Amino acid sequence: MQRGKLIVLLAVLGIGLGVAYYKLPLSISEPKAAVESVLKSPDVNPAGSLPGGSPSNTHSAPVVPVSSLTPADQQKMKALDEIFTSKNDNDPRIDTELKNFTPEMKSALLAKYAAIPAERRNEKGTIAFLIGREINSKADVDFLKGILMEKPCLSLGDCNQPPAPHTGADDHYEATNETTARYPQLVSIRALNHRYEELMQDPKANATLIQQIIEALREAQNSPDPKIADEAKASLKQIENQP
Repeated sequence: MQRGKLIVLLAVLGIGLGVAYYKLPLSISEPKAAVESVLKSPDVNPAGSLPGGSPSNTHSAPVVPVSSLTPADQQKMKALDEIFTSKNDNDPRIDTELKNFTPEMKSALLAKYAAIPAERRNEKGTIAFLIGREINSKADVDFLKGILMEKPCLSLGDCNQPPAPHTGADDHYEATNETTARYPQLVSIRALNHRYEELMQDPKANATLIQQIIEALREAQNSPDPKIADEAKASLKQIENQP
């Protein structure tokens, strides 16, 4: 899905994405067996911690300086900066140039995400979208899981401060602002679900990656944002209720 269309979809749906939003077929026997195994495994606790330890560090991937990237990757970073400056959500380069990332490019994107102020939700959501579109490793899953476990952004002006009181006439804008404030999280949970669905349709799917996605959703049930926690619970319920 193109990012511009995703933004519109999230704005229309608001926060209540609900179970019906995620269609997670379990039609391939080998991935299904892997899913059933991890759902029943005693080594995955309700918080989603890995066996014998704390939840993994979601932003611990090695950081690669932009200057050390290949010329092609440096061009991608330049394009991303230009898109951020223009604030053009429909820039075609999002779907033409900003894809097929190397591990080094992904590491640079993770570092960029960490450096962006919390209030710049659109930029953070864009990076979540770009990584989420190419989930193929534990590092990718852990990054998105880390986003789901971030503390809520209380207001777009200052994530640490609640918004000013508003009148009934402002209800529409308030709902939009709530969706925008959760944009990185909503993109992340949708990306995990979408990748899960893709893997379940592939008889040669990476069963370990499937397990890691489920573990990420389990941990997200304890997100400090109750609405994101509810989305994770809805996703897992959909998985568990499949025949």
